[in-house]
Amino acid sequence: MKKRLNPRTGLPFQRWDKDENDRIFWSYTPKVRKSDGYLIEKWKNLESVPYNKPPPKKQKIDNPPRRLNPETGKEFKRWDLDQSSGQVFWNYEDKKPIHEGDWCYELWVDLTNTPYKKNEEPQITYLKQCSKCGEWKIRTEEFHKSKRSLDGRVAACKVCDRARNQYWITNNKEKFKKLVDERYEKNKEQISQKTRERYANESEYRKQKLVDSTLREERTKRATPPWVKREILLPFYLEAQKKTDATGVIHHVDHIVPLKHNLVCGLNVPSNLQIITAEENLKKSNKFKID
Repeated sequence: MKKRLNPRTGLPFQRWDKDENDRIFWSYTPKVRKSDGYLIEKWKNLESVPYNKPPPKKQKIDNPPRRLNPETGKEFKRWDLDQSSGQVFWNYEDKKPIHEGDWCYELWVDLTNTPYKKNEEPQITYLKQCSKCGEWKIRTEEFHKSKRSLDGRVAACKVCDRARNQYWITNNKEKFKKLVDERYEKNKEQISQKTRERYANESEYRKQKLVDSTLREERTKRATPPWVKREILLPFYLEAQKKTDATGVIHHVDHIVPLKHNLVCGLNVPSNLQIITAEENLKKSNKFKID
């Protein structure tokens, strides 16, 4: 059964659409015209409609605009006091979509009902029940921090939160990779700076990097057949250094089939080597395409 389309929109008629005679479309009937095979349409005059046209629904949007504090002209901060109600501002509810033209939802709490005193991180070690597994766990150790909740912690414990994230990543690998790449591109300098600071300040991190480097050298040695001499592989590393000097972009010698993988491990041989940028190599990690 076919529906005749509105020539103005190119879509099926909807209630309250008008024709050239100002008649109002009401509905398609179940009956079909024998002449052309289209559903018969029911049209009404304005005087015969049973009720007035409802106002259009407001479209809901994400990332809503935040209402400002009229006293400071800036965004509300936690502990801002509303003199008329005696409540204090707690946080903006950014994750709740709002109708277009409205302000972001705000959470206000009674001053006598706040979970901790002003400017003091709650020194609470009581147990908190996980909203997912139902187990009672230590609040300050087993739950991530959250500015949105009244007690300063998320509802689900770290174990359940990790399992949920891993489930999403497993079922959205391409989307997750895209998000990771976008985050790296957007915060490349900050990430590099934090890595350097961590390497300089954390002895355990330096030890782990040394262990990783040693294991990588051992894997490379095991993956190199006896017939492969150093002179055969050296041109790849010289070419990578040459490209680095010429372009100013660091280049690496990468193993096409990685030396360590849960499906297959490649060899350290010329046919398994390629020269790519350091950024491409880090993104690739130990992944490879199977033809």
